[in-house]
Amino acid sequence: MTAMGSGRFRWASPDGEALKDLPRYVIRTQERPAGIERAGAESRGPRGGRRVWISEAGPGCGRGLGNRLEVDVNHREGEDDAKKPRLFMALPGRVEDQRPAFHRHVAALLRLIGEEVPAETPANSFEWEHAARAAVSQGLSAAGEAPEAVFDALILAAVYDPNPSFNRRFVEPAVAYFGRRRVQAALVEVLRGGTNSEKAGAARAWYWAQPSLRYRGAADFAARKATEESQREYDALEDLRMRWREAALREFVANEDLDLRRCILPGLDLDPSRYPPELRDLVSAAVHIARTHPDEYIRHRVEHQV
Repeated sequence: MTAMGSGRFRWASPDGEALKDLPRYVIRTQERPAGIERAGAESRGPRGGRRVWISEAGPGCGRGLGNRLEVDVNHREGEDDAKKPRLFMALPGRVEDQRPAFHRHVAALLRLIGEEVPAETPANSFEWEHAARAAVSQGLSAAGEAPEAVFDALILAAVYDPNPSFNRRFVEPAVAYFGRRRVQAALVEVLRGGTNSEKAGAARAWYWAQPSLRYRGAADFAARKATEESQREYDALEDLRMRWREAALREFVANEDLDLRRCILPGLDLDPSRYPPELRDLVSAAVHIARTHPDEYIRHRVEHQV
């Protein structure tokens, strides 16, 4: 294996030499985490996905979103075509436009940290969002600390961000300044008591609030031997994962809001053994709802999780 640099990393072709012994299933990209130092090293994502790190990226690689290859470990060579996995469908856009509320919350956050709010016109909404996210990052980095009032503002911005990738620009500083436990606890409370739109946003933000298990190489990954540091962090949050798991399951089953169900499902654990006996019937109900749902995305997604 070759040593990796400190930057971003290249997409590898699904049929490339680097993946010749792995299932050929590329999902999405992500920044390289600490502890992954060589091409070919593997880690485990917060939803259990296998990540295989390939090589340093050149200009334009990964479309600016980071560079992770996530491989479906359930697929094996020689399976029937009908059983081969498909690429995940992209999460559809929000049913209700949350951009006006998102802009208000980000503007309030910028004022809290003493940053100028970028000028906005109807024609530059997308550019304004990128500029505002960048201003938040720069302002917090320059300050070196975050006042207490910033915590709620970061959570609101993360929950209302219409982009399920760039919402990490609010989740990650909240984790850095206030701790992962506090961020996760806040998102659980939003899921339990927010509006449907806020609950959906919390589900999208939850992905970035979770720690990743990291592995030093293929042998450790196969043995499920994570680094001690990443395992300690992961284990310390088991109580919050259980609270999230239960709240998400109950919401998915009881709440018919389409956006909410779409956003909860990708992170919903559908393994009955992960729940106490009194909740296992709800897991079966969730699977039935998803498999018979009129929404194509929900029907598609559940088949990757059961």
